[in-house]
Formats: sequence, C-alpha cells, structure tokens
Amino acid sequence: MERWERHAPLTGVVAVVLWIAGIFLLEKDDRPDGKDTAAFVRWVEANDSSILAGAIIFGFGVIFFVWMLGSLRATLTAAEGGPARLAILTFASGLAVSISLMFTYLPHAQAAFDHENTSDTAIESLVRVGDAFFGGAALFAIPMLVALAISIVRFGALPRWLAWFSLGVAVVLVIPPLAFFGLVLGLPLWTLAVSFLVWKRQAGEPAAAPPPA
Repeated sequence: MERWERHAPLTGVVAVVLWIAGIFLLEKDDRPDGKDTAAFVRWVEANDSSILAGAIIFGFGVIFFVWMLGSLRATLTAAEGGPARLAILTFASGLAVSISLMFTYLPHAQAAFDHENTSDTAIESLVRVGDAFFGGAALFAIPMLVALAISIVRFGALPRWLAWFSLGVAVVLVIPPLAFFGLVLGLPLWTLAVSFLVWKRQAGEPAAAPPPA
C-alpha cells in the first residue's frame, strides 16, 4: 500500500494517455459543421462504436485525473499547513474540471448508444451539449491553476517554474480564441508536469515509521 501511495501521482500520466486514446477514437472522423441535422445523425450512426469506446476511455482518464488531484492536494496541504485554503481551492476546482470533462463526451456516448431510438434533433443536441461542458472545464481550470501557482509561490511545495507555467495556461484560458488550446494542449501538459513533480517529491520523502504494535 505504501508503494502504491508513493506512485499514486503517476495516475496523471495514465490520465493523459487515456485522454489521447479516447479523443482519437472520438475525433478520428470529424463531426459535421453547420446546422445540418441529418449530417450529424449520419456521423453518429457511422461511428457509433468508436464514439462509445472513445467516451468510455476518456471517462476513465478523467477518473485517473481525479486520483492525481488527491495526491496534489496532499502535497499542497502538507506545505501550507493550517486550513490549507489554497490546496482546497485547487482540489475543488479540479473536481469541477473533472465533472465538466466527463460531461463533454458522455452526451456523445448516449447519442451513439441509443441513436436508433432517439430523434434526429435529440442526437444533434446531445452532441452539441458537450461543447458547453468543454467551456465549463476551461473556466473551472482557471481557479485551479491560479490557486496552485499562489500556493507554490507562498509555500514552495513544488518548483516555481510550475507556478509560472500554471499562470501562463490560466492566461490562455481567459482569452476566448485561445481557450481551446489552453485546455486541449495546456491541461494535458500541466497534468504531466504535476504528476511527475508530485511523484518526485513523494519519492524523495523518507518512509513513514510503522505504527507501534
């Protein structure tokens, strides 16, 4: 169990790998643009298996991301002490990001799973509703990144370059034309960096003494 806890931060690496695999399956055949409902329906019907598989794989990636957030919170809390407000804010915002990411593609999965019994307009609506949650993930990521950066600068739990990188991604997310790249590229790179740095920090900590018999 102790060995697993030390390697738990690397679940962020697993999350990114699953995100990439899931998005590949979901986006390998570009969905139609515009207002052609029939084209949306044809796209879902032609790619129902890959859409369903991609959404499931991506969803498991989100679960591993949540697990990494737990390791990050523990690291920040240990450095902050006291009420650890910044650690809590980072973790809570990360959970909101996770929920938004999950619902970015779950509607796709529903459309693919039950398209034979769903109206054409409902299929298109399910596909489009994920866009709103994509925007929600971008918005919730901003306080997560900013809180982490402040915690690092004030308490030094992780290297300072991660604080500046986090702030840089947050700035990109604030700018609507660039927010897509901040989430699609910035968040996975941030996740990999956090995962490795938290793992490295925990690996360097002395093992806890066993409890008395």
